[in-house]
Amino acid sequence: QRVVDFDKIDDYQDVFQNLDTGFCCLGIPSGGGISKEDYIRITRDYVVNSAKVAKEKGCKHFTLVTGGGVKKNSWYLFGRVKAELEEKIEEMNFERLSIFRPGLILGNREQTFAADTFSKVFFKPIIYLFPTLLSIPDNVFAKGMINNAVRPNPQVKELYENKLIHQMAKDD
Repeated sequence: QRVVDFDKIDDYQDVFQNLDTGFCCLGIPSGGGISKEDYIRITRDYVVNSAKVAKEKGCKHFTLVTGGGVKKNSWYLFGRVKAELEEKIEEMNFERLSIFRPGLILGNREQTFAADTFSKVFFKPIIYLFPTLLSIPDNVFAKGMINNAVRPNPQVKELYENKLIHQMAKDD
């Protein structure tokens, strides 16, 4: 494991050397208490710049995590920025691109945000009754991504919404 400065990602090209499959889960929830500019820099620009380096170093399969509610014309900053991100990554023409759009990711976090806490409490009855509708436990999400990465797929671009990620995690 290496700690990198995403503002100087070009200085860390050796980290991406001989990379076959890249997983990018970088981002911050909207409502994370930062400025709009910082949100865009972290959520879109850092990811795009990292993907460029990965592509240059030979990454064939890029796995990107965005989230539910991704729409280019969304009134919600999260949806717009994530849509821009998906578009920019798609333009890089990886041999295989897997985009994961999970719902609320459940699990323990070092840092919590008010919006996450509110969502977990507010949606608790819905999550209980319909476990694949709005949320996904972090370990289930990780297993779905890994199962996807180790299985060949002839599609160039794959888009996985929350319910399908749950199903993929069960495939063994």
